[in-house]
Amino acid sequence: MGVSAASFVNGTRWTNTPSPGSYITGVSLGRVPRAEEEHLSGIRAISEEIVLGLRHRDGVSLPELSSRYGCSVESIYDEPLTLLSGSGLISFHKDRVTLTRRGLLFSDTVSSKFLHFAEGRVGV
Repeated sequence: MGVSAASFVNGTRWTNTPSPGSYITGVSLGRVPRAEEEHLSGIRAISEEIVLGLRHRDGVSLPELSSRYGCSVESIYDEPLTLLSGSGLISFHKDRVTLTRRGLLFSDTVSSKFLHFAEGRVGV
């Protein structure tokens, strides 16, 4: 919520207008004016959910994502998961992946690995 705020819900990513005046006018009319909107699906949507999930202390559940998207997320992302785990940036706790202390310091690097991996696999 707010001017220039970015959100991702149910495969849709959007950014609110950067103009405070437009934002206030839109809200007073019962809508939030979006500056940009993009609908993600497949591996791009999964990558986005992983990146956003890793921002939370409890991380992201690979089985939950697999169930939601009808595929084995752990198998698809084996390469970046193995690389990031081996680098000490992520760890596995039961069915969840979380950032390590070191991973918190390099969270942009972790995010970019998942997002670049998805870009290279679009259409797969």
